Amino acid sequence: GNQGESLANESVDSVRNIVNHTTPPPGVKAYVTGAAPLVTDQFEVGRHGTLKTTLITIGVIAVMLFSLYRRLTTVFLVIFTVMIELTASRGVVAVLANAGVIKLSTYSTNLLTLLVIAAGTDYAIFILGRFHEARYAGQDRVSAFNTMYHGTAHIILGSGLTIAGAVLCLTFTRLPYFNSLGVPAGIGVLVAVVATLTLAPALLMIGRHFGLFEPARPMRTQGWRRIGTAVVRWPGPVLVVTVAIALIGLLALPRYTTSYDARPYLPASAPANVGYTAAERHFSQARLNPELLMVEADHDLRNPTDMILLERVAKAVFHTDGIAQVQSITRPLGTPLDHTSIPFQISAGSASQINNLPFQQARGADLLKQVDVINNSIDILRQQYALQQQSAAVTDEQTQAFKDTVATAQDLRDK
Repeated sequence: GNQGESLANESVDSVRNIVNHTTPPPGVKAYVTGAAPLVTDQFEVGRHGTLKTTLITIGVIAVMLFSLYRRLTTVFLVIFTVMIELTASRGVVAVLANAGVIKLSTYSTNLLTLLVIAAGTDYAIFILGRFHEARYAGQDRVSAFNTMYHGTAHIILGSGLTIAGAVLCLTFTRLPYFNSLGVPAGIGVLVAVVATLTLAPALLMIGRHFGLFEPARPMRTQGWRRIGTAVVRWPGPVLVVTVAIALIGLLALPRYTTSYDARPYLPASAPANVGYTAAERHFSQARLNPELLMVEADHDLRNPTDMILLERVAKAVFHTDGIAQVQSITRPLGTPLDHTSIPFQISAGSASQINNLPFQQARGADLLKQVDVINNSIDILRQQYALQQQSAAVTDEQTQAFKDTVATAQDLRDK
C-alpha cells in the first residue's frame, strides 16, 4: 500500500512483528524505520495526541464558560452540545472515508476535531449570548428564544459557510499534507453548523422550561461600551495599535524555513525515531530519508539510448547545490558504473588487441633476447677482426724479414 494508507500501516506492523519475534545474532539489534514506519508512527502518536488535545481543549472551554456564565448546568449543556456536534462530524467524515468517497490523514482528523470544538463553542456562545440579551431586555422565554434564533441563525450559517469554504480551498493545493485537510474539515464544519442550528435551539427550548439557561448574573456592558466608544472616538490610533500588535506575530516570518520533516514532532521513544537515531550513528541522515525524483515517459526506458538520458539526468541532479549523492538505475551505488564510462567503451572496442597484448609483449621480449645474441655475435666478430688485423701485421713483418733475409743471402753469394 501507499504510505499513510491502512494497508501500508498494516504492512509496517507485520514487519515489526516479524522482527520482534525473530532472535537476532549476538551483538545485532534490528530496527524497522524509514519513511513508511515514520508515517505509521505519526498515525499512532496522532491518535493519542488527538485524545489528549480534545480533553485539554474541553477543560479550557469548561473553565472559560464557567467564568462567563457561573452555572455548572449551562457549562455542562454547552459542552454536551459541542461533543454531540463533534461526534456527528467525526461520524459523517468516517462513514465517507470508509466508503472511499474522501481520504483521511492524521492531520485532517486532528484539524477536524479542533475546528468543530472551536466553531461549536463559538456558536453556542452566540446563541446563549443573544438569548441572555433578550432576557435582560425584559422579554419572556419564548420571545427571547425567537429573538435569539432570528438574530443568530443567519450569522451562524454565514460564519460556518465561510469557514467551510476557506478550508475547502486547501483541496486546490498540490501537497498531500494540505490537500487532505480540505474536504474532511469542510464537511465537519458543515455538520457542526447544521447541529448548531437544530440541536442547540432544541436543547435551549427544553432547558428553558426548567430555567437551565437563565442568566446567573446581570449583564455587564460598561467595559464593552467603553471599548466601543474609544474605537469610535479615536479610530486612527486604535488602528495603529492593532496593526502594531498584529505585526508582532509577523516579525519571525522572514526567518521562517519550510520543513516537512515530521521527526521533531514525534517523541524520541517512537520506534521510527529510535531506528533513525541508531542509523545516524553510522550513516548520514539522507540514507534513510532520501528525496525521490520520478521520471515519467510515454515509452519503455529500458534501452541503451534512454539509459544514457537517465544518466544525464542523474548527473545534472548531482551537480545541483546541496546534493551529496544520486542513486539511480545507471548508478546504483551512487557513482557511475566503471563499465559505462566513455574511456572503458573505447578500450572495449580494442578488446582483441588487449587480449593479444601479453603475447605481443612476450614476442617483444624474445626479440630483445635475439638482439642480445646478435650483439654477442658482433662482439665475437669484432674480436676475430682484431685478431686478423694482428695476424696480418705479423705476416707483413715476416714478409719484410724474409725479404731482408733474401737480400742478405744474395749479398753473401755475390761476395
